[in-house]
Parts: sequence; structure tokens; C-alpha cells
Amino acid sequence: MLVIKLIVYTVCAYALGEMMVFGRGPFGIFTLMRKAASKVSDGMGELFGCMLCLPMWIGMVLSVLNIFLFPSLAFVPSMVVYGVPLTKGAVLLSVFVDGLFTSGSSWLLYQIECFVENIRESE
Repeated sequence: MLVIKLIVYTVCAYALGEMMVFGRGPFGIFTLMRKAASKVSDGMGELFGCMLCLPMWIGMVLSVLNIFLFPSLAFVPSMVVYGVPLTKGAVLLSVFVDGLFTSGSSWLLYQIECFVENIRESE
């Protein structure tokens, strides 16, 4: 069951990152978010164009939501594997590790997607 939860989390986080980086969204919401982020600063605009960077923040936000708003529902990697962190340091570490896990797994899925698209285009 642990592996299934991690796979579901990974696919959902990847899909969210993919939509925010490349998607238009209903009523063009993701396009508007990218334009607004670019107006705030160049760095923020780059964040919304990077499939390695944005999932890091997505993972950290999901981790904070899980730890503080939905503690009985373990849906981020640190909560699935270890349970509820009790100390302040464990909470900070969990948020960081969830961000890393989300970033790495999303980037890996994105690279696989790019590889498959390149093979399809070369045929």
C-alpha cells in the first residue's frame, strides 16, 4: 500500500506541475499565473517555466497542507513513510524532503516524457 500511495502522489504532483508549467487551464488560469509571476520578477517567471523548480515548491506546499491542515490524512511522502512529525525540526525536515521528492520524481517523469516524444518524432 505504501508504494501505491507514493505512486499516486508522484503522478498527481507531476500532473499539477505539468499543468502549471505548460497548461492553459480552464479560463486560461495557468497562463494568467505565469504572466503574473513574470511581472512580479524574472526569477518568479522562471520558476513557472521549470519542471525541476516548480514541483519543489508544489511538494513543500502540499507537505505544509498535509502536516498542519490534514494531519490524519497522510498523502505526502514523509507522512506516508514516517507518520506525523512531532518536533519542529522534524516538521521542517519533512517539508524539505517532500519538496525534494516531488521535484526529483516530477523531473524524472518529465525526462521520460521528453524521451518518448523524441522517439516518436524521429520515427
